[in-house]
Amino acid sequence: MTNQRLGNSDGGNSPEQPLLSGVFAHAPQELSVATGPRGRDAIHTTCARLASGEYAQELIPCLCGSSGERCIAAVDRYGIPHRTVMCTRCGLLRTNPRMTSDAYAHFYQHLYRAIYERPGHDPDTYFAMQEITGRLRAIRTLRRVKLRAGSSVAEIGCGAGWNLIPYSNRGCRVVGWDVDDGYLALGRARGLDLRHGLLTAACSSGERFDLVVLSHVLEHLLDPIADLNALKLLLSANGLLSIEVPSAFATARMERYFQNAHTWSFVPETLRAVMEHAGFECIAMNGVIESIWRPRSTVAPAIPANPALVKRTASILAARQKRRWLLDREMGLRQRFWRVRDAIMVWPRVSMGSI
Repeated sequence: MTNQRLGNSDGGNSPEQPLLSGVFAHAPQELSVATGPRGRDAIHTTCARLASGEYAQELIPCLCGSSGERCIAAVDRYGIPHRTVMCTRCGLLRTNPRMTSDAYAHFYQHLYRAIYERPGHDPDTYFAMQEITGRLRAIRTLRRVKLRAGSSVAEIGCGAGWNLIPYSNRGCRVVGWDVDDGYLALGRARGLDLRHGLLTAACSSGERFDLVVLSHVLEHLLDPIADLNALKLLLSANGLLSIEVPSAFATARMERYFQNAHTWSFVPETLRAVMEHAGFECIAMNGVIESIWRPRSTVAPAIPANPALVKRTASILAARQKRRWLLDREMGLRQRFWRVRDAIMVWPRVSMGSI
C-alpha cells in the first residue's frame, strides 16, 4: 500500500461536501459523547496539532488498491477533523488523510484515554463494568467455540484484561498486550499476565495461542492485511481468531460512530472481503460484527469490486441521518434480534487448541 505524506495540513477539512451533513461536516456545538475536562483539553490539543502539522498526515489508497473515493464525513464525534471516505470500487470506509504511525503513537500514549474516558471516570468502577461486558463476549464466543482443557488465550489491545478473565476462570492460560501502563497495572493487580506492547511484541514472544482476541482493535490498525498475516504466527495449529468491530450498518446512533482513532470502518461484507484477502475463513459473524475466523490455505487474490455495496452503503448512511428517530430504533431492535438469535440457536461448535 503506497502512502503519500502530507506537509502542513488543515487537519483533513476539505471544501468538498460530505455525504453526511450537520455534525458530520462541522464541529458540533455540543458533543454527542460526553467527556470530562481532561478530555476537552485533549480534543483541543489534538485539533491544534493536526492544524499545525505537528501530527503529520498521509494520503492512503483503499486496501483494494483503488484511490477512488467519496467523502462521507469531515469530523468525528468529538469535532476533531477526521475525513472518512468510502471506496467507490469496493465500499470499504477509511480515514483519508490519516495521521502517520508516529503521530498515532504519540496520540495513543498522551491523549487517547483522556478523550474516551467519561466524566467522573473511576478505574475500579470502569473495570467492573468492562468485566461484565467481557463475560458476555466470552459467552457468545463459547457458543461457537469448543474450549478444551489447557487452552491458551491471548488478546491484543487488552486494556486492563477484562475480556480475558472469563477464560482464566475456566482454567485457560491467558496473556494480554496493551500500551496503556495504567490499565496494565490495573489488570496485573488482579493477577493477570499483561504485557506492554501490541502485535509486534506479541509475535516476538515466540508463543502460540489457541484463541486470539481482537476486540475493537482491527479498526485502529494502519495496515490490517499485514497485521492479519502476522497474527497467523500467534495461532496454534487449530487456533482461532475472534474479531469484534463496530458496524456502520448497525450502530444505534450514527452521530456517535465516527472516531478519529479509527482508520478503517467496516460492514459485514467489507470485513469478510478483507479477511478473505488476508487468508482467513469465516466461522461465524452476526450483524453487529462479532465474528470468529480461522486461517485457510487459500488466499483471495484481491478484494473484489462491489458496486452494489457501494450504492447500498451510501443509501443506508444517508438514510440514517435523514430518518434518525425511526432508524435508530430499527437498529436497536436489530441488535437485540441478533443477540437473541445467537443466544437461543444451537450452533455447531468448532474445536480449538489441543487436549
